[in-house]
Amino acid sequence: MVENGSKNQLYAGVVEIDITPPVGVAMAGYGARKQNSAGIHDPLMGQVLYLSINNKSLMLITCDLIGVDLNFTTGLRNEIAKDLGIPKDHIMIACSHTHSGPQGFLPDEPVHVSLKDEGLVEITKRKLTGAAKWAVSKSEPVSLAIGDVDLMGIGKNRNDPEKGLIDPQLTVLRFDAASGKPAAVLFNYGCHPTVMGHENLQITSDLPGAARAALKRQYPDCVFMFTNGASGDVSTRFTRREQEFSEVQRLGLLLASGVLQAMMKSEPVAGAEISGERVKVQLPRRDLPQEEEIKSSIQTLEEKVKILKEQSAPHGEIRKVFTQLEGAQGQLILLN
Repeated sequence: MVENGSKNQLYAGVVEIDITPPVGVAMAGYGARKQNSAGIHDPLMGQVLYLSINNKSLMLITCDLIGVDLNFTTGLRNEIAKDLGIPKDHIMIACSHTHSGPQGFLPDEPVHVSLKDEGLVEITKRKLTGAAKWAVSKSEPVSLAIGDVDLMGIGKNRNDPEKGLIDPQLTVLRFDAASGKPAAVLFNYGCHPTVMGHENLQITSDLPGAARAALKRQYPDCVFMFTNGASGDVSTRFTRREQEFSEVQRLGLLLASGVLQAMMKSEPVAGAEISGERVKVQLPRRDLPQEEEIKSSIQTLEEKVKILKEQSAPHGEIRKVFTQLEGAQGQLILLN
């Protein structure tokens, strides 16, 4: 581990790298998508932020992937801990949850099959390990500020858009270099960042990438990092006007404007300390209905989707029922 001498001084090193897979890989996120990627609209990126103070260190890694499994995070933590001496519990890995990135990083699920791509997984892991070393080598004194705003118009509850729970808070951590300019900005917002649908075959970082690109036009030397908040039933399903890249740009600008507001409102944090902890959460399994009940539900939902399409119902309403149909189909697979 790199040790910095000044007591109570926060140091940070940050880098951003390209983790875009080759064209032709299977894409993750939608069971209805049957074809592999056909092009690249914008690159998938990975960011690494290294922090240290009083010989304690922390590392945050963010990347444009739908998610990663325990084998990936364990392997990456082990490599970084071995090479840099950062405690494993002080290394956090977060994914943006794009539905327009590669498969291969998650285990199989009903309906959503993740084809193994061990070569891509390994090279991605090596890229992030290298970026971690690079970030440590770029460590410099920084000051920390924190800000937040309530951001409306992007995320709504995808089951009940009017009354369903959401968390509108957008939180920003701003790390300024000695020049006073931001070197790294971490922004957290709870929403499935999925504007593009299953018809899209272009690799894209979707909403977070569009926001980062807009922010980079204002601060070209700053690395912007997105982490997802409480997004379980929150998405753009009822706020997006269409599933096109023009809409990705519109919502990306809205998210970026919120980040800029929070940056301007941010207040300095004095006496920063570093700590880290990993907690294993055991989630209870839900009991499955009887097979006949599931089949009946599938038949009802299929008919409902058909009627909604014939009535040219809003896309959000069709998608809500289609998601329920996918869930019932997944239950039937699990039962058998």
